[in-house]
Amino acid sequence: AGNPQKISIKVSIDSEGKIIDCITVKHAESTGIGDKCATDKYYESWAGVSAEEVVVSRGPIPADSTAPGAISGATYTTQGYQKAIKAAFAAFELITEGGAADEQ
Repeated sequence: AGNPQKISIKVSIDSEGKIIDCITVKHAESTGIGDKCATDKYYESWAGVSAEEVVVSRGPIPADSTAPGAISGATYTTQGYQKAIKAAFAAFELITEGGAADEQ
């Protein structure tokens, strides 16, 4: 059933509720598979993603997955990262009292 490890990330969210940037601070993911979560290409794949677009993947990640954060062959890494991003958006919702600033 695997031994899930913690992934620590930093994520920046703009006032519109979209990811500006993210970076993996710490991980213990498999070399050549899960460690793809710590690459510039992976970080760039999150740019512009909103809270509504983040869904924690279920089951094995197929090679053609277009889900934000999906890494084929790295289900636990994918799920961990997606959960961490969801937690960042939850914090964003709390500090902005409901999310993106719609008021003008």
